[in-house]
Amino acid sequence: MGWRLGIAHEEADGVSIVTLAGRISHQSAPALAAAIARLADRAGARLVVDLALVDYMSSAGVEVVAAAEAGLADRNGAVVLAVVTDPVRTVLELAGLSRIPSAPSRDEAIALARR
Repeated sequence: MGWRLGIAHEEADGVSIVTLAGRISHQSAPALAAAIARLADRAGARLVVDLALVDYMSSAGVEVVAAAEAGLADRNGAVVLAVVTDPVRTVLELAGLSRIPSAPSRDEAIALARR
């Protein structure tokens, strides 16, 4: 069983969208952190993280999401999670990150990030 994580990026309506596919583990978390850092380095950045194809997130992934949310908040930006799968939602809730806005669809997440 592979523990790979695919990371793709696109822009829509002034929002950066990171689409993930696979598993977020201690092995893939650094690449995810680097991808998010490149997109979130400007003040007021808006970021959607599409988790529809993610079936596992380790504590390393939780740390990346928490750091992204805190960093963007400090710079008047925003992060919104899109299509969070049940296993990932459980991990985020257990880690106390249910405060991060999420939406059931990518389009709704983009609209929420633009607010």
